[in-house]
Amino acid sequence: MMSSATKGKTLRRGIFLALLTAMALLLNSFDMALTLPFPAFRIGLSHILTVTALFTLGREEALFVVFFKVILTALFWGKIASPSFVIAVAGNGAAIIFLTAGFKRLSLIPLSIGGAFFNNLGQILVVYCFFIPRKELLWYFFLMLSGGVLTGVAIGVLAGIIIRRIKHAALDL
Repeated sequence: MMSSATKGKTLRRGIFLALLTAMALLLNSFDMALTLPFPAFRIGLSHILTVTALFTLGREEALFVVFFKVILTALFWGKIASPSFVIAVAGNGAAIIFLTAGFKRLSLIPLSIGGAFFNNLGQILVVYCFFIPRKELLWYFFLMLSGGVLTGVAIGVLAGIIIRRIKHAALDL
């Protein structure tokens, strides 16, 4: 039987996880709307919350945030059975594998840059293998990488600020 302190901690973690997931969904939708004129370019704002979940809660919770963000965004935008959903799953899947494997070894900014790299790599591989098998995509991949480095730095910095504030708040998560 769980003590009331353990139940309280479990409840706080669950609420915090739900909030991170909801905010990731909102940031992802905002990111999609912001980059609507450029559908293949995304800033990746929701990964701020993925990294935050990873460093404050753990691997499984970060995976939860990514999984539900991708599914709920696709449902919300009506893209659950579209190529963009498959591409999003591949990119986010590759990113979360890298993030969960490297978060104990890398600091936030290199981790975020690597997450952006693997997100782009997962996306480009799926596009190449299933939709547009053309070597010209390699040029596009390098363009994506340059944007990914910039956004990876920004995401690492912003996630670091949030993580420090959460730890400063002394939340017993």
